[in-house]
Amino acid sequence: MANKDQETTQHDSNICSFPNAESGRTAIKEQASLWIVRLDRGDLSPQETHELQQWQARSDFHREYLEKLARNWDDMAVMQELATLFPINGVHTTSSLGERLRSGFRYLLRPPVWVASSLAIFGLLAVVMLNQPPHHFQTGIGEQASYTLEDGSTVHLNTNTSLDIDYSDERRVIKLHRGEANFNVAKNPERPFVVYAGEGMVWAVGTAFNVRYIDGKNDQYIDVTVTEGTVKVYAQVEETTAPALIVDASSGQSRLAAKEALVAAGKSLQYHKVIKSVQPAPAKQLEQKLAWQQGALVFTGQTLEEALQEIARYTDKKLIIADPSIKGIRVGGHYKTNDIDSLLASLSQGFNLSLKQTGNNTIEISARN
Repeated sequence: MANKDQETTQHDSNICSFPNAESGRTAIKEQASLWIVRLDRGDLSPQETHELQQWQARSDFHREYLEKLARNWDDMAVMQELATLFPINGVHTTSSLGERLRSGFRYLLRPPVWVASSLAIFGLLAVVMLNQPPHHFQTGIGEQASYTLEDGSTVHLNTNTSLDIDYSDERRVIKLHRGEANFNVAKNPERPFVVYAGEGMVWAVGTAFNVRYIDGKNDQYIDVTVTEGTVKVYAQVEETTAPALIVDASSGQSRLAAKEALVAAGKSLQYHKVIKSVQPAPAKQLEQKLAWQQGALVFTGQTLEEALQEIARYTDKKLIIADPSIKGIRVGGHYKTNDIDSLLASLSQGFNLSLKQTGNNTIEISARN
């Protein structure tokens, strides 16, 4: 067997000898992951495209695993959105990368515009292998990232977010330490997907939902919004426990209490030590909550003070309202999160505000004279 240094000098498509079938499959998975990343970057030469065709033809497992990763990669909501925003001449944007692989790599010779755009928005895209130790991921202020897990689940991290991913044979466990993350969970009833956040947890088997830490007046609480399927939410749960909802045999309904609740698609709740009531999340509210996945902030009449609190999540600059008379100005519109200076300049022009840069990376905001 070649040593590690020797292996790294070989081309991604080369196959080494392995002492057993399992380690051989592990290598194929790693090589498939590298091919998907390179395909998404759009940097394949004609020779590399030919090599990829030969690589995927070496066995059914080569082809099937590559196609599995391709389908998972293309399922990311941002990819679908960008494909709509930036259509490619002569190419059906609804076709998946997996379909392009099966059809002879007709469209792999030039990078789609939406690939470059998605990389600019999210910065980092990766495939996480389940046979590796627990992984820690985080984003800095203003950064976003997206990861596709081997089981088909996707995890999207918003600004200043930190989490750990730890899969076992029994459960798929995420520990969200701070920030905000969106989860699109591959269905597997035998292997629940559990997200611990704050003093509670979210339990799912195959659904899509968003979890965010929010600073309240006195305490930090967790906001959970479900966009697909149903999740179970528990407050005051230790990471070592795995509770189950108590079901009333006569009605077949869960007995919802202050520390547990079912949340269906189109609804949200908040919890700290107890769970607040489940509330509907209308389409406009969902758009506002999830706009960050497209690199945007949406305001629909929030006060300037509230808007600046949200904007502050995406910059290391301290935003101070120096003039109390402007706190109640109502803000509306769509703004990009990747250029906070332009965003603030737009607010300044639109509401006749003065922006003053002071020491310690602080911006004071007041009414313009």
